[in-house]
Parts: sequence; structure tokens; C-alpha cells
Amino acid sequence: MKNFQYYAPTRVVFGKGTENKVGKLIKQFGGSRVLVHYGGQSAVKSGLIDRVKAALDEEGLFHVELGGVVPNPHLGKVMEGVALAKENDMQVQIETKPAVKKPGLEEEVLRIVEKAGMHDRVMIISLHSDSIQRIRELDPEVTTAHAVMVTWKDYA
Repeated sequence: MKNFQYYAPTRVVFGKGTENKVGKLIKQFGGSRVLVHYGGQSAVKSGLIDRVKAALDEEGLFHVELGGVVPNPHLGKVMEGVALAKENDMQVQIETKPAVKKPGLEEEVLRIVEKAGMHDRVMIISLHSDSIQRIRELDPEVTTAHAVMVTWKDYA
């Protein structure tokens, strides 16, 4: 095995019934406002979303929902999420995915952020350094971050 250091300040809580802990965990890390962001109706039909909302309510955490999310969403869904965040005084992360590259994607994302007046409450992240570089060229002041994907086989 190759030597390496990996620092990932992420806590993963996994297992049966752990959705009931979400309120306590968010509060523990200083969160107070939550956007419950999910895809299709299976999360609703299974009762998962209701259990998550109950756990948030139990801790007195404000929350709003944004359903109907799909992988690689259209910019309309991004605008909807940013508008919800602004309307409810939340911060937001937007991930750019140039693997499904749309010319001008970075410009459009920045336009959405500026139009919503969310410049100071957004972080734009990507697994693709070229996308982050383009965002920084267009707006050096916006907060950006590189997402990193590491697999165990990389260190075997």
C-alpha cells in the first residue's frame, strides 16, 4: 500500500433509523436552516422525507423542501434552489458538472447567483478543476472549492 494522508472533515452516519438523528447532527454543527433536497417521489412515498422533517422539527430547525431533483439538473432547477435559499435566508452550494458540458455553464451559474443577489452566500464546487478555474477567472471573489473523489483502489 502507498503512503498517503487524507483529511476529510466529513462525518458519515449510516444505518437503519439514522435519518432520525439528522436534526441533532445539524444542530451539533451549528446549522439552523435546512433545504431538504431530494429527487423523485420514492423518498416521499417511503416516509423518509416525513421522518427527516420530524427530526428537524424535534430540534426546532427551520426547513423547506425542493423535490424533483434529477442528476445533472437543468439550470431552471438551480434557479429554483437559489431562489428558495434567498427567500429563506440560507447559504447554498452549487456544483458544476462539465462532464455534461454545456458551453457557457459557468457564466450562466454566475449570472443566476448575481441575479438572485446571493454572491455572499454561495459556494461553487466541482470535481473538475477546469470548471473551478473558469469560475475564478470570471469572478475571483466568489467562494469556490474543489470536490475530490478518492477510491480505495487508488491506494492499494
